[in-house]
Amino acid sequence: MNCHFKADTLEKVWLKALRAVVSSGQLVQDEDPFLEIQNLQIVYNNAFEVQTSHYINIFGEKFLDYIHRVYSPHGDQATGRNYYKIIHEQAGVDQVTQVIKKLKAEPLSRSATIILATAETPKQPCVTEINFSIRNGLLHATVVFKSSDLAKKFIPDMVEISHIHKQISQALGIARGSVTAHLLSAQVYKTDQKIALNALGSVTISNYFKTHAVIENWDKEAAEWDKNIQKPEYYVNIENGYSRFLDFLKKEISNSDQNSNSVALDSGCGTGIIAGILKDKGYSVFGVDISPQMLRFAHKDLASTQYVLANSLDLPYGNDYFDIICSRGVLISHVGKKYVDTFLNEHGRVLKKGGLFMFDFITHFNTSENRKKRNKAYMDFRRMARHIENHGFEVIARSGTDANRVNAVLCRKING
Repeated sequence: MNCHFKADTLEKVWLKALRAVVSSGQLVQDEDPFLEIQNLQIVYNNAFEVQTSHYINIFGEKFLDYIHRVYSPHGDQATGRNYYKIIHEQAGVDQVTQVIKKLKAEPLSRSATIILATAETPKQPCVTEINFSIRNGLLHATVVFKSSDLAKKFIPDMVEISHIHKQISQALGIARGSVTAHLLSAQVYKTDQKIALNALGSVTISNYFKTHAVIENWDKEAAEWDKNIQKPEYYVNIENGYSRFLDFLKKEISNSDQNSNSVALDSGCGTGIIAGILKDKGYSVFGVDISPQMLRFAHKDLASTQYVLANSLDLPYGNDYFDIICSRGVLISHVGKKYVDTFLNEHGRVLKKGGLFMFDFITHFNTSENRKKRNKAYMDFRRMARHIENHGFEVIARSGTDANRVNAVLCRKING
């Protein structure tokens, strides 16, 4: 039996696969009987989304903690399992470092693989290999399992592997793409079947970042974007929101000291209009956008601007990388309220202490827009200011008033 499941997030696709195994898996009468589907493939698009709320509600945190120890430098003392040592110290070689070196030297290499299971491995891991490849400007990961307890151990394994995926992504400056897991045997033990079925009956999944829908929407906008934003009636110009943001940026972001080598990020850059302003202010500029077509039409200046295909919620840069970050429209048009914390955390992570972060957001909806309230990331200024402070920033300037549908803020990162 070959089964293929696909979704935007790890937890969403896991729930699909788990439901299939517990409801229609073949019963194997072992010492500890289990249900099994062989040759199962799981694919998800948002590598950064490894939240495990439903998993924890169903099975608790015991196996999350156990697998975390297994992938940690000292391993799990009780079982003697140490995947960290296999990955980072196999025959004196750090395989993560080797993967990074290979993909830097040969970005279109067919494979750069971390091997976990060899004939010499005393305790055979369930994960046998992790393969990384760069395709269409993204770093994709493929994980092979000889077997996996889909109920308890699969999610913790994928959470730990996501850390390796992110480490390699940041080292290469290439955003993460899809993750594929091949399970030669996916199992659910009979002792877990009832609790899983009961929990699955009450699970609802909604409001995830819908990667392909977002990309499709902005790809359609790309060719006419520069022309459309000049029109007063265009939707991004409600209350002159677009031009107000540009004026706010020009006023509040100082020119770079030519000797400082300051680096700025235009997050959700579209065709690079803000990137161009930052470049004119003397910064070395990076622009990231999820839409390949937006980047195709971006204003190219290879000497001072580097455009990267990436999700603003999963930036392919190391910690404390940028001096300035500007993000116009991401919280307004790209992501829902579920992602405000992710948005602030990720931009705070890549911003240097003392660095400046400017972004805009929706403060309220007009009565005609009630339908959108369910998903949009909106909150009044006072609430947003508290949120910003809770994430290690201080607000130093504001554009707009409580009467404006869209406000922008300039924040300084105060926590290292």
